[in-house]
Amino acid sequence: MKKISRRINILSHFLEIEDVSFNDLGIIFEDSRSVKKSRANMFKGTPDSIPALRDCVVALLFAKPSTRTRFSFEVG
Repeated sequence: MKKISRRINILSHFLEIEDVSFNDLGIIFEDSRSVKKSRANMFKGTPDSIPALRDCVVALLFAKPSTRTRFSFEVG
């Protein structure tokens, strides 16, 4: 598997697409595909073997509005 690199600036929060350059967004998607491919045969919940991702939540992407998701963020 390709090693995930630190090729972009670290963001504390990624709330708006405007927060990230087009180039950085491409790198994020490229690295995401690499991580997804490396986890293809793992059970859900298996810890990542990539040190840069250990003990981290990498991303939550919501394609559609969800009242349940919104509610869980407001309550939590």
